[in-house]
Amino acid sequence: MRVALFITCLVDRSSPRSGSATVEALKRAGVDVEVRLSQICRGQMHINTGYPRAALGIVRNYVDTFAEFDAARSTNAPAGRRRSGRPNSGCSGCSEAQRAH
Repeated sequence: MRVALFITCLVDRSSPRSGSATVEALKRAGVDVEVRLSQICRGQMHINTGYPRAALGIVRNYVDTFAEFDAARSTNAPAGRRRSGRPNSGCSGCSEAQRAH
């Protein structure tokens, strides 16, 4: 099974070691895990604050980034919902330019 791991901005900024530990644990369990450099904000901040149009390109990139994997997992629960069919959102790795939209 090929699994993508989505590291959220919360984990990246507040507890970066937990992201690394998650990768190590998945690999020890025999999971082929990959962290994509193209992962960016998933658009939650934009959606939650009433700017869904600003989120559209961000959400499309997020979906495209993880589409080829058997599963997508995250280091936090809200970010891992994409495969369940529910819309995914949230600011994960937003650049300052993306936040300004």
